[in-house]
Amino acid sequence: MAAHIAASLGATRFWSVRNVVPSLGLISSCSASPLSSIHTSSALERSRGWEKKNKVVHPPQLPDEPRRPAEIHHCRRQIKYSKDKMWYLAKLIRGMSIDQALGQLQFNDKKGAKIIKEVLLEAQDMAVKNFNVEYKSNLYIGKQQQCPDYKNNRINNLSERLFSTSYEQSRDHRPTY
Repeated sequence: MAAHIAASLGATRFWSVRNVVPSLGLISSCSASPLSSIHTSSALERSRGWEKKNKVVHPPQLPDEPRRPAEIHHCRRQIKYSKDKMWYLAKLIRGMSIDQALGQLQFNDKKGAKIIKEVLLEAQDMAVKNFNVEYKSNLYIGKQQQCPDYKNNRINNLSERLFSTSYEQSRDHRPTY
């Protein structure tokens, strides 16, 4: 009698679905976990304003105006390194040409120096390939910025990603900071 009542309530059907679905990996065998615990990378894709600066088109200049320097913005996100340790290295190379900065970072044996060197080489290649910079050594380090880290849909300022700006300028005109 109890089996008949359980069958009429659909208990046998629920049991068969419960045994089949865990093999698909959709529901855990002991309890169903909420879907909010599944991390999607859409939270990491929110702050892309830095890369949008490369797409800005300035109006044409008149022939007698001074030439506007080209700006190339490049960043790397989710660097697993302390922002305080990265700050000293960024302060070291700020305002230098890219060749001088790579030379300084080559002899620094910190982990952050290796990361910054990789980012600067990426920015240099990107400037030559995508933005038609004629001389890759004619780039200068502009500034570094800190942006909030999105973790579990909340802003966490504990980690910093390196943002390096390279400016194409003539040799006699160096940026002043």
